[in-house]
Amino acid sequence: VLNFKCPAGQSISSITSEHNNRYEDRVWDFGCQATNGQSESCFWTSYVNDFDQVIFFECPARHVIAGMSSYHSNHHEDRRWQFNCCRSNCISANCHWTSYVNSFDEYFHWTVPSQNVLVGTQSYHQNREEWYAYTLKAWLNLVLHCLSKMYLKQSIASRNYSTNFNWPS
Repeated sequence: VLNFKCPAGQSISSITSEHNNRYEDRVWDFGCQATNGQSESCFWTSYVNDFDQVIFFECPARHVIAGMSSYHSNHHEDRRWQFNCCRSNCISANCHWTSYVNSFDEYFHWTVPSQNVLVGTQSYHQNREEWYAYTLKAWLNLVLHCLSKMYLKQSIASRNYSTNFNWPS
């Protein structure tokens, strides 16, 4: 089970993921950034996907992604996902989707561009490859003072499987 949430007042600033062919699963790491104007009004979604299905998710308007939770099924070799969305008064309506940030089984590291926040994710699964390719949605923050003057990026480990995660031998 993966269960990650940024501290209060912060949203996800980076996503890193590494695939393991033996377990047909990934290990995930996340970073967080200060997001001024973010309230403590947050909620967890229900699961946004079924196994072997496309994920297309966006937090509601004026919300940012501050956490992600999922569990893996060995039978389906897939994950179901939930997201933690927090209200922010500093989100503009200008947004864009990235191109895909990975190929199947490929390592990836993606950082939210400066003065942007993460608000959505999209991915598709291919049973033959047994994993997803991801694209992410960032909202351009036109009100520059809404994000910290210092772009805070904390290295917060999300490997909640154990403190020092290693794939079993």
